[in-house]
Amino acid sequence: MKILFINTYDTDGGAAIAAYRLYRAVKKIGIEADFFCMHKKSDDDKVVTVDSFIKRAAYRTAFYIERKLLYRRYNSNLNISKWSFNIVPNFIMPPIENGYDLVHMHWIGDSFISMRALQKIKIPIIWTLHDSWAFTGGCHLPYDCRGYLKNCGHCPQLKSGTKNDLSLAIYNSKLGCYSNLKNLKIITPSNWLAGLAKKSSLFFDKDIKVIGNGVDGEIFKPANKNEVRSRLGLDAGKKLIMFSGIAAINNINKGFHFLIASLKLLYNRFDDIELVVAGDYMPEKTFDFKYKINYIGKITDEKIIALYNAAVDVVAVPSMSENLPNTIIEAFASGTPAVAFNVGGISDIIDNKINGCLVKPYDVKEFAEAIAWTLGGNDIKQKLYLNARHKFLEKFDINRVANLYKESYITTIAMGKNDLTKYE
Repeated sequence: MKILFINTYDTDGGAAIAAYRLYRAVKKIGIEADFFCMHKKSDDDKVVTVDSFIKRAAYRTAFYIERKLLYRRYNSNLNISKWSFNIVPNFIMPPIENGYDLVHMHWIGDSFISMRALQKIKIPIIWTLHDSWAFTGGCHLPYDCRGYLKNCGHCPQLKSGTKNDLSLAIYNSKLGCYSNLKNLKIITPSNWLAGLAKKSSLFFDKDIKVIGNGVDGEIFKPANKNEVRSRLGLDAGKKLIMFSGIAAINNINKGFHFLIASLKLLYNRFDDIELVVAGDYMPEKTFDFKYKINYIGKITDEKIIALYNAAVDVVAVPSMSENLPNTIIEAFASGTPAVAFNVGGISDIIDNKINGCLVKPYDVKEFAEAIAWTLGGNDIKQKLYLNARHKFLEKFDINRVANLYKESYITTIAMGKNDLTKYE
C-alpha cells in the first residue's frame, strides 16, 4: 500500500500539523507514504514540493489573480485568509504517476490544487476536511451563513448583493469537479463538521466518516509542573493560562480579545495569574492589561510545545469557530484541562466539568468563571488533569488514529480497484 498525502503546507498551520503527524504515524505502522506540498519547511526527504520554476511562477500568478479578483470586484472588509479560490489553472498536478494506490488529501487552499487538476485524479481519494471550504463557495469559515446548503451566491462575506457572484462561480467549479470524482471518501475530524458536510449540496451524497486528529502521547505527556516551569523560565508560584496559535493575536476568529476581556473580570479575585501566549509575538501596540503576558513566539519543536502544555494550569481556547483544535488535544495529552467556547467540534474533546469547561459562545463573564473554576482547589485540578489525559488516550492518541485511517485506506482502495488508472 502506497499513499500520497497532499496539503498546501507541510508543517505550517493547524491542518498541516495534523496531516504531517498522521503521515509520520501511518509510516510507523508499515504504510509507505510520501507528502506533496507547495510550501515545504521540514527537512523530510519524503516531503516533495513543486520544484519547477515555471510551475511555481504559474502558482504565484494564479494566487495573485484570484486575490485581485476579490479585492477589485468586491468592496468588503473580508479577511482574505478565510478564503481560497482554486479556480485559476496553475499547471500543478499531484505526482500520482509514482505508483500510489490512494491520495490522502487534506487542506489544499491558497490556490494549491485547482479544481481542474483535482478532477483528473483517477485513483481513490480520501479527503480529510479541516474546515468547511470543500463544500462552500470559497469561505473556510461560513459562520452563520447556510448558503452551502443550496448553491451559494448572495455571499454575505463578499457583500455582493447578487446571486451570480464569485461564491457561485467557485461553487459551480467544485460541482463540476466532484461529479467527475467517482471514488471520493470524505473524513472529518469532528462530528460537527461531518454534520455540516452531510447537509451541504456538494457532499450530501458522499460517504462521510469521522476520525479525530491525533497527537503523539510519547511527546505530549504529563510532567512535574514545577520542574518544567523552572526549565522554561516560568514562575512556579503563578497560575498560568496558555493561549496558542500561529499569529493568533490579530486573528479575530481565535478570540484573543475575548480572553483578555474575561481575564480582566478576574482582577479582584486573582493577583497571581500570568498569561502564556504561544505562536505569536508581543504586538507593537500595547494595551491596558494588569496580568503579565509571556510571549514565547512561534515554536516549531514539538518537544518544546509539549513542555509548555505540561507547564501551564489551563489552556484557553476562546475561538469563534473551530473544527477539532490541535491545541486542546495537545493540552489533554499533557494532562492539562482546557476552557473553550462550545463551538464547532470542541465538544468532541471537552466534557464539561470533567476534563475542562465548555462555555456559552462569546460570553466573557462565563468564560472568566470557567477559568476561575479550573484554577480552584487541588482536588478539582487533580481530577481535571487525570480526566484530560484519559480522554486523550481513549480517542486522540496518534497510533489509534493511524490504525483507523489504515482501515479506511484498505476499504477505499478495495472499492475503487476497478478504477485504478492514471491520468487520462
